Amino acid sequence: MNTINYNDTIYASASLRGRNIANICISGAISTSDIIARLKSILGEAAGMIQITLRNATQGWCRVLNLYMKKREGVQLSLF
Repeated sequence: MNTINYNDTIYASASLRGRNIANICISGAISTSDIIARLKSILGEAAGMIQITLRNATQGWCRVLNLYMKKREGVQLSLF
């Protein structure tokens, strides 16, 4: 099982349709969902099947995840 410890250095990259759209280096993450949440905040309006590659440089493992992201629904405000 690929575990993530608080002191691990994680390199994460995201690609959409074969094109790299984000690269980050994280330390202090405690779970895969924590890393994905950080990536989502960077990706913004990216939508579609996104391939996420996680590489734990401290422990020496690599994992590839596929994540489908939808466009966020906007809120329309009306002024009277």
